[in-house]
Amino acid sequence: MVDGQKTAVAGVGQLKVGQTQLDSGLAQLVAGQTSAVAGVDQLVEGQSKLVQGASTLAGGASQVAAGNHSLTNSWTQLGTGVSSLKEGLSQISDGNQTVATGWETMTEGVTSLNDGANKLQTGSSELATGLEAGAQQVASIKITDDNIAMFSSPVTLAGEKVNSYSYYRDSTAPYILSLALFVGMLILSFFVDFKKPAELPSSAISWFVSKWLQLVLFATLQAVLVAVFTLVVLQLDVQNVLLFILFAILVSITFMSIVFFLVSAAGNVGRFIGLVVIIAQLSITGSNLPIPMLPENLRQMSSLLPLTYSNAGFKSAISLGDGSFLATNSGVLVIYLIASSVLALIAFVISYRSLTTKRISDTQPTL
Repeated sequence: MVDGQKTAVAGVGQLKVGQTQLDSGLAQLVAGQTSAVAGVDQLVEGQSKLVQGASTLAGGASQVAAGNHSLTNSWTQLGTGVSSLKEGLSQISDGNQTVATGWETMTEGVTSLNDGANKLQTGSSELATGLEAGAQQVASIKITDDNIAMFSSPVTLAGEKVNSYSYYRDSTAPYILSLALFVGMLILSFFVDFKKPAELPSSAISWFVSKWLQLVLFATLQAVLVAVFTLVVLQLDVQNVLLFILFAILVSITFMSIVFFLVSAAGNVGRFIGLVVIIAQLSITGSNLPIPMLPENLRQMSSLLPLTYSNAGFKSAISLGDGSFLATNSGVLVIYLIASSVLALIAFVISYRSLTTKRISDTQPTL
């Protein structure tokens, strides 16, 4: 029992030692835990500094990139400046060449001026000598009426009339003939129906052609009668009789087509418009006053009027005898002839449609 007690006391002593060791281990564990916490704090602080350093490094990289871009722009500007400097040097070189050429030209001019001054001096001496000799010769001339007349009028001008008119009627004949042919067709429209058919035509074109050919016959007869009366009764002096008669027929047919269009499109209103048009053309188509003497706006207006070309054509056939000028005016009148005939045809087509529509409505039975 004493041995068991001793063993128990020894075990308690060992247990006490183990407890002491356990307490020492726990103290070390607490100290290690404290060190671990401090290390974690240091690790977090280092990580924050690392993040700050990375941001600082990124900002520095951006500044380096901006600096590289600025450096590139500076090199570009430097290259541009060098090019401008090169161009300036070229301009300076060209300017020096121009100055050299100018000096050379000025030197030549001064030389020519010097030569001219010498020639002027020589000429002045010759003029003085000539005047002195002339004064001596004039002093020996006797003063008579013939000599006085010769000195007062040393040159005598001789005038010659070209394409002159024997009578005043010859100068106004183109204007009177154009007016007579236009007014004649206008008066004819009061006695001959330009539009109403005797019976319903088969088509608008046949209606138009029959009326147009009938009026062409009247226009031709009118032109021939006017031309024969002018040549035989009035005894107008004409350079080319055949061209005169043919041109009169063309003018009469052209004026007939214009009146034909106006009357077929507007009736009495068209006749009134035709009268106004012919009156408006009297003073600006070269009848009383030459066209070049008119104001600019009236000259431009006269170039659009048919009476201008009929007057010019009659002048060419009567007094000038210029076939090319007559052909030019005839060509313009042909344009007026075609244009007015086409417009008259359009008026006939419209009238034919309304006429056939009315005819159909009249033939339908009423309910």
